[in-house]
Amino acid sequence: MTNLTLKWEMIKMEIRSLTIPYAKNKARNVRNLEKQLQSRIESLESKIKANPDDSTDAEQQEYEHLRADGAILHSKIRWIEHGEKPTKYFFNMERRNYNKKTITELTMAGGTTISNDDDILEEIRGFVVRSILNRVLVTPKSSHRVES
Repeated sequence: MTNLTLKWEMIKMEIRSLTIPYAKNKARNVRNLEKQLQSRIESLESKIKANPDDSTDAEQQEYEHLRADGAILHSKIRWIEHGEKPTKYFFNMERRNYNKKTITELTMAGGTTISNDDDILEEIRGFVVRSILNRVLVTPKSSHRVES
């Protein structure tokens, strides 16, 4: 094994030693939060069921808010666990979007057409420079008169 390969393996091992505990801790925190929300929801549900007339609007609003938070959390967890995976369709769409953004041919003012990437880039640079210079030279400078 060469020094570079050994160094790369050591870097990967170091990254793994940091990311695995972080991911475990983060997952534990999410599970704990989910359990807390669920227990709070259950306690509010039992309180509302036991005394439906005694429950205040604030308690019912808190209950509804916690239910919504729980649904959002479950949705995020589902997305993380079963979310969109990169597919052939996805990569083809990215390539198609890239190709749409690329200028492959440029027709200049004289009617000539250029299709070489370097020539197109040079023509665009020249156009931008001319536009900026034209704007700077044509735009009248405001006069700064002080009236006494």
